[in-house]
Amino acid sequence: MDITIKDAQTIVVHPAHMGKAFYDSNMPTALRAAQSYAGVEGSVYSLPELANLRVQGRLPFDKWFTANTEELVGKSRGGSELVAVAHGGAFLTRDPARIEVAYKTGLINGAAKIDNAEFQALVDCGQHFDGSDAKLYRLSELQSGRTNWSDLPYDAIILADKIDLAKLPSSVQEIAQLKDNPLVHMRLLGPQRAAEYLDAAEAAYKVSKIGNWHPFANVDAEKTQGRVVFLGNNNNNGLNGDNDLNDNGRFVGVAPEVQGDSARRGAQNLEAELRSSLGRTVAPDLLDDVISNVLTMHLRYSAQTPE
Repeated sequence: MDITIKDAQTIVVHPAHMGKAFYDSNMPTALRAAQSYAGVEGSVYSLPELANLRVQGRLPFDKWFTANTEELVGKSRGGSELVAVAHGGAFLTRDPARIEVAYKTGLINGAAKIDNAEFQALVDCGQHFDGSDAKLYRLSELQSGRTNWSDLPYDAIILADKIDLAKLPSSVQEIAQLKDNPLVHMRLLGPQRAAEYLDAAEAAYKVSKIGNWHPFANVDAEKTQGRVVFLGNNNNNGLNGDNDLNDNGRFVGVAPEVQGDSARRGAQNLEAELRSSLGRTVAPDLLDDVISNVLTMHLRYSAQTPE
């Protein structure tokens, strides 16, 4: 399907790769455009991937983004009330039509109704609704060290007891406290990645507090439901999992073959040359931004020039 959204923002996600941010006032439309651009072999970026781009200076802090990350609440087959932080999506961002169905059937305080049997297949059996295997992890095993956070893929799904996450504040909080917050760890894939992102946000916003929002204290796990997570455009919005699903969308799609071979090689060579030549004259704290801007222009030109 050919889906076009005007003024899609070009993003250098890697010296040899471009991504594009697709905005629309209708979330499913923005998501479809990002998925179409990414193709089967590409991806729509999850929350930790977007956060990592910001740490690298490749994604602006003053613009919000919708992550390919869902937060789901429901009950397991054994009756446990669970929260699943699903990077790479589980129901809603895996299929935009499911968001549209959620609009038609009615939201639950801004969240989509999720089929309970499908939720249980996910959390109990590690099965997505399309039959593919989910990469499931439990917060407890990560906190105990039985599994290393660094081993988690960007499409990990992390399970935790709802009662524990519901006790966490949903507000603007001290960055120092958020570095130890288990929900932040689930959202950003671990303490180290969380600290890196929060330090970058602190420097960008020049504040000591940032928002970390969730609805878990007010969610009835008997009514299985889900939302997508947003990466905010200021320190108050921060990491926001409490937005209504009936909202705008801005997803980042990344295609594996956005550029031809010569363009990718050219970008890699150009970055090496820039670091060698500019490293002697540009301040270290500005070098990455300068290189990123030059590479963005290079890749935009290459995308419009046939090989």
